[in-house]
Amino acid sequence: MTRGGGGLKLARLMQKKQNWKNNYLRLVQGKKKGPFVPILLFFLRLASFFYGLVILFRNFLYRLRILPRRRLNIPVISIGNITIGGTGKTPLVRMVADIIKKKNLVPAILIRGYKGSFKGEFAVVSDGYSILMDSEQAGEEALMLATQLPEVPVIIGASRYAAGQYAVEELGVDAVILDDGFQHRTLERDLDIVAIDATNPFGSGYIFPRGLLREPRWSLRRGDLVILTKADYLPLKRRERVLEKLQQLLGKKGKIIQARHRPVWLRDFTGVKERGLGLNKKKVIAFSGIGDPASFERTLEGMGAELVLRLRFPDHHRYTQEELLEIFSMAFMRGAGMIITTEKDIVGLPDELKELIAGQAMGLWVLGIEVEVSEGREILEEKINQIFPEERETDE
Repeated sequence: MTRGGGGLKLARLMQKKQNWKNNYLRLVQGKKKGPFVPILLFFLRLASFFYGLVILFRNFLYRLRILPRRRLNIPVISIGNITIGGTGKTPLVRMVADIIKKKNLVPAILIRGYKGSFKGEFAVVSDGYSILMDSEQAGEEALMLATQLPEVPVIIGASRYAAGQYAVEELGVDAVILDDGFQHRTLERDLDIVAIDATNPFGSGYIFPRGLLREPRWSLRRGDLVILTKADYLPLKRRERVLEKLQQLLGKKGKIIQARHRPVWLRDFTGVKERGLGLNKKKVIAFSGIGDPASFERTLEGMGAELVLRLRFPDHHRYTQEELLEIFSMAFMRGAGMIITTEKDIVGLPDELKELIAGQAMGLWVLGIEVEVSEGREILEEKINQIFPEERETDE
């Protein structure tokens, strides 16, 4: 591959996008100064006020049962959040699915299929035996879950109730897990789990667009259990303040557990080769199109990597051939020894781009992340045991 100037072009483009995002975050977090800042904040707060009214009115209609809610005849567990951005829901979905599977029960995952081309009522990504859709149709997150949990049906679509009915009647599942289900109130659930990112737990204190909240903080009281993700990223005293504030919002009956995201493997993009997690000051280019790229980069640094370049693409980004070629070009120019990305980014690459990567002198590596409950796992298991009091006996 020639050096060229393409890498510099991509770096500048990504820097512009990142600067825009950083400026917005600094603005809503009160860190940006300037004569026009008060005016911008006024209009953002005005927009948030009207958006908040819509949310409050919608929740009010659900509380009065004016907007209908429907129930499946199997247990439903929702995993969601109240902020915009990555809080680590997908690893939690995988963890809960594994807990249910250990009871010899079969769960199905219902997911919106964000950024996928499918727009119908529902469609089966995986029936628990075969993967039936690609990432362009289903979206990266749905396909990633189907790949990671090959024995668990994954269904996308706008109607979670219709998808759940199909899962019960046609696939014979024993439970349903709603991915990003906290605001999807049309389907009754038996357990409402809310993921809160410890690094930005309250979305700067305001509803979008003035802040990053999807709905008011006190909406957390609807949840049965709060999982504080990335808890290990906070110093102890700051974490204690966050936990105290969460407990005030939840009330005395609210339960909080703490979790951390940890690296579990580092494989080449084909999934064939695997190497140790220690990077020992290895020069690395990290690229990702996820909700919380900083968490991914922090994990790599914790493994000993020296990040010579951080490329942050928009969430659910679909990479082009030109972009991938430029990433490899930049790795060459910056003297990087490795290029590393996330599971979500690699699962959406079409075969022709994987063939392109295979032809490069430098390998592309993928970091696998799992969520681990660091405090309060017994609370989570107790909640799930209340829904599934007995394990199904296996056929000998």
